[in-house]
Amino acid sequence: MPKAQPAEFAGAMDVFAINQRKIVANAIMMSVSALHHGNRQSHSV
Repeated sequence: MPKAQPAEFAGAMDVFAINQRKIVANAIMMSVSALHHGNRQSHSV
């Protein structure tokens, strides 16, 4: 990989990293809420 990266490429990588963190955070929140929802259902039964 060349040492001098174009600014556009660096900006695109930053956006990609930010989107990856958002996707991971959303996936974690969804799995956690799903676990809580499942626990509530099992307790109510």
